[in-house]
Amino acid sequence: MRMGVLIWLICVSFSGFGQGDTTVQKPDLKNISFGDIRWAKSEGQSFWFFHKPTGYFFVSNEFETIPLENGDILAYLFEPGMYVLLPDYTLAIPKKEMEVEAITARSCVFIRNDKGGFRIYDKGLYVQGLIRVGINALHQYVYRNRVSDKRYWIEEQDFIFARIGLPVGILSE
Repeated sequence: MRMGVLIWLICVSFSGFGQGDTTVQKPDLKNISFGDIRWAKSEGQSFWFFHKPTGYFFVSNEFETIPLENGDILAYLFEPGMYVLLPDYTLAIPKKEMEVEAITARSCVFIRNDKGGFRIYDKGLYVQGLIRVGINALHQYVYRNRVSDKRYWIEEQDFIFARIGLPVGILSE
């Protein structure tokens, strides 16, 4: 009986990548760098984020995900306040550790789409109800949110020439 329990415990401990070690202490997420973050795709369409130096696995309420038109995933990590890209997400091999691509440590991103429009995300959430204010003396397109009155500044070269689907960090109030 004891041998069966021991074999079962060994099998359970090796059964899955990314189950996370519950004994790992959560690092100070405000002070981590882009290079410390890794991801791995699971079976299906989900993935894991983890802090490589400590082995800490982020829980789902610590980040917001944004699917991009090309199949990649953009994620905003709340506590460090940064956007990271999971490049080649659709082609990723399940359970293989991958590096994230650093996008910006700003709280907002601008993404041009292939239909001639764009999206703005603020702390990982889509901003609706934008009104164009104009272009300022610094060659920035200025938009205002109808509800919150918050303003967003997009550099002119990014507004016109940013690669479609590539997130760009922007300024906000």
